[in-house]
Amino acid sequence: MNGKKKRYTVMIRENSHFMDDEGEYKHGDFNSCEEAVAACKKIVDEYLEEYGGTAKDLWKAYTMYGYDPYIISDDEKCSFSCWNYAKKRCEELESK
Repeated sequence: MNGKKKRYTVMIRENSHFMDDEGEYKHGDFNSCEEAVAACKKIVDEYLEEYGGTAKDLWKAYTMYGYDPYIISDDEKCSFSCWNYAKKRCEELESK
């Protein structure tokens, strides 16, 4: 490693704009993978908590209209799957 500090950029795609460049934008830059993942989770959580409903309804709405955050970084160990996280959260929110 050359001592250069890694940067973690969170980008968002809107599921309602699939394959449309206008539905993709930068959310922000973060100093650590943990901060970037936390930002991604917050984006997903805010959408799901606002929408409400059964796990099936939440999942359907999320995959059609929700936000798909992802991380761009040169840190190969940093990753986040919004779809896996959202699926799990749909089930957790329904059981509340």
